[in-house]
Amino acid sequence: MSNNPLNINIVGKELVDYSRHILPSGKEVYFLVYEITHTDAQGLCRTYKDRVTFPPLDGGIQPESPEDVRECSECEGLFTASQTVSCHDCGRILCMQDAALTEENEERIPLCPEHAAKRNNPIVRFFNSLFKA
Repeated sequence: MSNNPLNINIVGKELVDYSRHILPSGKEVYFLVYEITHTDAQGLCRTYKDRVTFPPLDGGIQPESPEDVRECSECEGLFTASQTVSCHDCGRILCMQDAALTEENEERIPLCPEHAAKRNNPIVRFFNSLFKA
């Protein structure tokens, strides 16, 4: 059995563009654009572009642009902007796994672990309930 069931012959793969994006933490993310040419079973030559991010993002989604990459301040993983939230109290960027979503006034508010712990403290909740009334 062939490893190439569609009978596609890759003629060439060429790096045609790349850019380097440096995050505030100093991590470097490279955006590579390859032009891939192949011939299909009918002998037609086709060319397409493939975008690659190196290192790959932890969220598994290919970002649209370098500005779309965010770094979680807790786990330091790389994610797209759609996979991150910012803490309501301090503005730190967090991935969905590290963010604590808190219900407040029937609204879900993202918080970093430190601020979530402060808000969930029974003494703080007691005083907050006194001042809300």
